[in-house]
This record gives sequence, C-alpha cells and structure tokens, in this order.
Amino acid sequence: DDNIVLWESGAVLDYLLERYDTENRLAPRCLSAESLPEHSALRAKYLHVKQYIIATVYPFVASLFLHTQRSIEEQDEAYIQSTKRKWTSVMAPVLSQWLGEGTYFLGDQMTAVDFLVCKPLNNANSLGMLVVFPRLKSLLDRMKCRPTFRLAYEALPPNEESHYNRSILVVPGMTTCQVSVEDSKA
Repeated sequence: DDNIVLWESGAVLDYLLERYDTENRLAPRCLSAESLPEHSALRAKYLHVKQYIIATVYPFVASLFLHTQRSIEEQDEAYIQSTKRKWTSVMAPVLSQWLGEGTYFLGDQMTAVDFLVCKPLNNANSLGMLVVFPRLKSLLDRMKCRPTFRLAYEALPPNEESHYNRSILVVPGMTTCQVSVEDSKA
C-alpha cells in the first residue's frame, strides 16, 4: 500500500485491520465521543489483551521455546523450569481469566487477538505447558482447525522454482495476498 513499510507486529495488525476490516469483524471499532460504555469496555479489553500478547506473552514464550531448541548440553534447566513456573503462575492464568468461559477472548466472536495468541499458545503447547490450562488448549485447538492456521504453520513442499508459494487470507472475505518464502535449501 503506497510504499508503506511496517514490521512491528502490533503496527502491522492495526494497519491491516484499519485498512481492510472496515466492518469491524476482527476488532471492536475505535472509540469515539459517542461510544457506549459497554463498547468502551469491550474495546479496552481488546487493546489490553492485544498488548499483553504482543509485549509480554509472545516474547516470553518465544524465548523459552527457542532455548529448548538448543542441544541438551546448551540448555539451562534452571532457566527452563523457572520460566515454566512463571508461565504457570502468572501468564497463563491471566490469559485464562481474560478468556473466561467464552469461546474466544471477546466472547463468541473470533477477533484478531485470537489469531495473535496462536503462535505463543502453539509453542507453549509443544512444551507441555497447556496441560493445566484446558480453556487455552481448547482455544488453540479451535484456531488450529482454521485453514489459515494450516497455511501459516504447516510445511508445504517446494515448487519447481525452489520456493514456497502461499495465498494467505489476510482478512476473511476481503483480500488475499501471495506470499513467497525462499526454500532454505536454495
């Protein structure tokens, strides 16, 4: 779009939503002076959950997950255990509280924060950290059933030009974009 370059996930998410989600299907609309209190509360929760995932959960879980990808000799078991305890005692309970009994974070309608939390929940699940958080595991399982999850996380065989091509639905029903990722063997 008009030579706009963004790389921070929150900025990219906000830009795409403002630009393409004109019906506010994936996020509560921005507040105005006329906003009703219940809309203000919903928007505030959306912003709070989004920021918590981007600034706290995502980097925390990514750091632990990447650490566990090292060889056993290079791993710090004390770090792994203390990080898992922090996930279990602080981070996951906060996410679970915000999810509550809802199907998604903002109730029965899926929003951008449900997509945003997929990566850290998927990493946490691969480390066995969702076992005691069945509501978060259920959310992840619902999101994993979506075709866009499979596009994002399942490996595709390279085509004859030695790179991957995927069409990814950016905003459901609104736009698609072609993504090409160079094959690591090339």
